Amino acid sequence: MRVLLINPPIEDFYITRQRLYPLNLLYIGTLLKLADFKVEIINSLEYCKKTQLSIPKDFSYLKRYYHKNKSPFCLFSDYYHFGIDFLEIEERIKKFSPDIVGISSNFSCYYETTFKVAEIVKKINKNIIVIVGGRFATARPKFFLKNSYIDFVIRGEAEFSFLDFCRGLSFSKIKGLCYRKDNRFFIKEPVFIEDLNSIPIIDRRLIDYTKYKFKKDISTSIITSRGCIFGCKFCGIRERFRYRKAENVFKEIEDCFSLGIRHFNFEDDNINLNLEFEKLLDILIENFSKKIKISFMNGLLPINLNKSLQDKLIKCNLTHIDFSLASVNEKYYKKIFSISNKFAKYNIPSTVHFIVGMPEQSIKDLIFTIKLLSKERVFLGPSIFYPVIESPLFNRIKKYTKENYKFFRSSCAYFDKDIKRDDIFLVFYISRIINFIKKILDKFNLDNNNFYGLLNKIEEDKNKDKDYLGMILLKKILKENKIFRIDSSKFIEEEFINKKLLQQILNNLKIYSLFNYIKLRGW
Repeated sequence: MRVLLINPPIEDFYITRQRLYPLNLLYIGTLLKLADFKVEIINSLEYCKKTQLSIPKDFSYLKRYYHKNKSPFCLFSDYYHFGIDFLEIEERIKKFSPDIVGISSNFSCYYETTFKVAEIVKKINKNIIVIVGGRFATARPKFFLKNSYIDFVIRGEAEFSFLDFCRGLSFSKIKGLCYRKDNRFFIKEPVFIEDLNSIPIIDRRLIDYTKYKFKKDISTSIITSRGCIFGCKFCGIRERFRYRKAENVFKEIEDCFSLGIRHFNFEDDNINLNLEFEKLLDILIENFSKKIKISFMNGLLPINLNKSLQDKLIKCNLTHIDFSLASVNEKYYKKIFSISNKFAKYNIPSTVHFIVGMPEQSIKDLIFTIKLLSKERVFLGPSIFYPVIESPLFNRIKKYTKENYKFFRSSCAYFDKDIKRDDIFLVFYISRIINFIKKILDKFNLDNNNFYGLLNKIEEDKNKDKDYLGMILLKKILKENKIFRIDSSKFIEEEFINKKLLQQILNNLKIYSLFNYIKLRGW
């Protein structure tokens, strides 16, 4: 039997390139391969290809914010199809001639490309079985089963259930399998794997793993745990926290190393809650020393991240570190800042991600957050809130969203009930300006007085590089209390900027004295 697994393209204003790795499909594909099925994976996003599209009519309101812009503070501009086109997907499906096609659907906003791939499969051969899995399919199985091109949905962690399905096990015995029969829907509870060590080490040879790079190194994603203990109201992860043994993870890293992979990005939501985390670092230090690099792009929590762990992360060649925040908690921030200060001494940059526009959040909360982050040696990572349908919070706000799934993405700033969309994007702009100032201070090894002197000497020359343009724009912002974009060598004022709020934020940051009160040096 021939089984094809597909990660569909994405259509959006941007994509996070570091998160294109098809771990979910590799887990399933490895089990199928070990069971002697003929299996192939199409990760549509593998080659980072993008094709510009017209901005959909539903998103036309975003043209107020997204334009052509040479500014280093810019938001997004164009709308793209990220990944190989549908014609190439069709050709690859025909060439492989599968009996079963599994399609991943993790994010609610991208369901349309999942539907499109399913339609392509059925038009090639209506007898090919189409089965969909992933977080969105788990949350809304009926939504997918109502589509005539989709035959089945597997809810939850699908590795063993998908294998049982391909082996022809009775539908009633397959955990998490949902289907329709005689106009009735048969929906089962999601399945979760208790022992993560029971899953075989994934075979990265199922994809062209050399195409995934971090800077010059071949890179891979890896997870050591699943689930969460916190139950944050805005998040959809509710399954119990489970983790892999350090030796099990090391075997996977060892296999990757033999393939020439040198950069490892841990995708866990809560890796430092893994009781085997420090042991894993010890094993990596002992066996790989300076031979590999590691990162945590999904964000670490400062909980349990003691000095011993910090030292070991540095010894494991940590490239950078991201922290995730959800609330205004000054004690929590101070812990992060003490950690980031230590990493800064080793030239390891830190970014702190915080949510902008969450329900019941106030602009006062955001100004406070920006102020805290601005005066520390961290970069600001604003993440615009979007509804997550599996979350408890969604039940409180769904009357405002009407379950328009295509809008449930960060780039849309769709939910703007408590903080208006104009102000959400202003906060985004301000965060980029602050990051720019920190970057310049570091790049040219300036103190605040030298930076102020340099800014005063800047003359308008739009043919200079992006850093120079940023200095010109910063000077205009401080002088005129306006934010501009650059298009065709012209400065154009951004119309959505609330000048009173901009003034309030800048005064609150004391940015007019160019961060004399913000002690940035020491990077």
